Amino acid sequence: AAPARGGTGVANGWVSKRAAPGGGAAKLSGSGVAARIRAVERLLRRKGGELPDRARAAQEATLSKLKEERAANASRERERKLAVRYHKVRFFERQKLERRRRRLEAAAAAAAA
Repeated sequence: AAPARGGTGVANGWVSKRAAPGGGAAKLSGSGVAARIRAVERLLRRKGGELPDRARAAQEATLSKLKEERAANASRERERKLAVRYHKVRFFERQKLERRRRRLEAAAAAAAA
């Protein structure tokens, strides 16, 4: 059975499809993190005064963790883009070095003979 509106449903055994195995939080993509951040910010903005202190603190903690995850995702994505960009350059440089090594080995073999 689905949980009551606004509840997590953990008490009745219902688990979200997004939940990670083992009960940990699921890793979200960049847009998923951004959507969760917007949702939590809207919740705090609209119902911040009505929320109990414990619930508000939990939402603020969630918000700070989501912002950290967004920053980590951004740096990971930047590293990936740079790796892809310079993969071809490194390949060509390695090819040039291999050609030069072969020429030098051939010259050394010719000089020894």
